[in-house]
Amino acid sequence: AMIFFIAALAELNRAPFDIPVGESEVAGGPFIEYSGIRWSMFQLAEYAAIFVMSIVFAS
Repeated sequence: AMIFFIAALAELNRAPFDIPVGESEVAGGPFIEYSGIRWSMFQLAEYAAIFVMSIVFAS
């Protein structure tokens, strides 16, 4: 269970595995050029991935 949890954190780019979004990317990382519906779709996909990983981890 612990290995799955660590792998899920790495897959979802959560701390401490969020190195691809470096400190130099202050205001939103690589998604700074997106706004409106495109940005919301990226956010929705990220939250959906978190939701799915939570369901898999809980079951």
